[in-house]
Amino acid sequence: MHDEEVVGICGDCESAFAAGMEKYRRGEFSFREIGAEPVFVSALSLGEPG
Repeated sequence: MHDEEVVGICGDCESAFAAGMEKYRRGEFSFREIGAEPVFVSALSLGEPG
């Protein structure tokens, strides 16, 4: 998701994360497994420079 729009559907979470990182910068997209409860991850846990 980006700007409250679904921009793609991938086969698994790893592919969704890779596609988001390729197209958008860190923190500018989100992804989740269809039917799963959302999990929020802070940029700090992804190694974002402080």
